[in-house]
Amino acid sequence: MKYSIVIPIYNTPIPDIENLIHDLSCQDIKDYEVILVDDGSDITISEYIDSFNGTPEIKIVHKSNEGVSVARNIGIKESRGEYIIFIDSDDRIPHNCLNIIDSYITKYEPDILFGQIIRKRSNVELDKPKRFKPYYIIDKDDAIRILLGAKKFKKYTITGSPCANVYKRTLLKEESFSKKLKLYEDYLFNFELLLNCSKILVIDDVLYYYNMNDYSATHGLYGKKYDKLSYPFIREFSKLINYLTGEAREEVRVFNLRLFYRIVANTIKYQKASYAYFYKMYNSYMEQEAINDIKNLEFSIKCMSLMDYIKLLFIKHNAIGVIFILFKFRYGFRRIIGVKDYYG
Repeated sequence: MKYSIVIPIYNTPIPDIENLIHDLSCQDIKDYEVILVDDGSDITISEYIDSFNGTPEIKIVHKSNEGVSVARNIGIKESRGEYIIFIDSDDRIPHNCLNIIDSYITKYEPDILFGQIIRKRSNVELDKPKRFKPYYIIDKDDAIRILLGAKKFKKYTITGSPCANVYKRTLLKEESFSKKLKLYEDYLFNFELLLNCSKILVIDDVLYYYNMNDYSATHGLYGKKYDKLSYPFIREFSKLINYLTGEAREEVRVFNLRLFYRIVANTIKYQKASYAYFYKMYNSYMEQEAINDIKNLEFSIKCMSLMDYIKLLFIKHNAIGVIFILFKFRYGFRRIIGVKDYYG
């Protein structure tokens, strides 16, 4: 068996599951298995999943609801393929997806193949794919810098999602996805795997269509829970900095700088925090080693944007009041003039 396709399902509408199964049935490459992991769905969805019993290439696993990370880990455990592919049950793939994948896998034999994702809403494509020649990487630091969005590699894209990618099974552990994290666990998964890779391929082919909808796994997590969900990721992510050198090491800190300001923005926007609450929250975070480590960034780091420099300046000078006022003004002004904010 060459490919195992792991699909976690939790109360996904039946038409969406039907669409994805149809996409898979249209693939010309047939050397694959599909593992449907029912993560404690309602009886109607579970019974629909069971309707695929007897389909030779489909394996069904039912379990109690524990979240997408546990479901994916079970899919890995149940898989037999040489390569693992992850698909979310409400998304789509091109009908030639496996053909594209197989041509690159056969030619390059990478440990990980990174493809491109296009976002869709109501079948309308929201992105234009970047165009570049296949980039074969043997330096894991370069791959990590692409994942972090380094300016030097801006023409390439590696997303934090495990979808649109193909992983050599020997890289994966039975619990590759962290059960500790409820947000950004995909990002940590990719980062940890890149540390153990020797052959990485980034391609410009679209392998995945991500449906923007109201029941996706990440929908609704950005409100009042965002700060509590984000910090565990920053803590775990920062531990990996010791495995890196040079600019890749600093770009982890820049990434954490940006993520910390995202926490700040969401705290002010969704919790409508008073200055007293914000002051207490800010200082409690700065007491945490992973956040305080941001202060070790130097202004000479080339990967930083002008906005990054400004954000770092505020943190180094502990300008809590300035940060609070700027974000309060940002969201207050937008509410006054009726502009929607998709800050994320």
